[in-house]
Amino acid sequence: MHHEVIQRGGQQNVAVRPGEEQLTQSEQELMGEALKPFHAPKLRGLILNIQKSLEQVIDEVSQDELLGAGFDAQALAGFRSGRAGQSERPRRQ
Repeated sequence: MHHEVIQRGGQQNVAVRPGEEQLTQSEQELMGEALKPFHAPKLRGLILNIQKSLEQVIDEVSQDELLGAGFDAQALAGFRSGRAGQSERPRRQ
């Protein structure tokens, strides 16, 4: 432990600073407390299931095949009207 005298406004205070060993011990205790919820098998299982459901496999081996290319007047009209990507449905009057 390191003691340091601090003078503020005419008063002297002694500040105690922890040593490296105490800091390491406190760090270990805090990490242990923070990790306690992850010791529950249900939570770990839930996290793994969520991870599996969100995983994406990116195929970098297979060759893509172009199925078609061309101009789409309907898509252009939708883009110009601010409805790009929306399905065409009858408007209510």
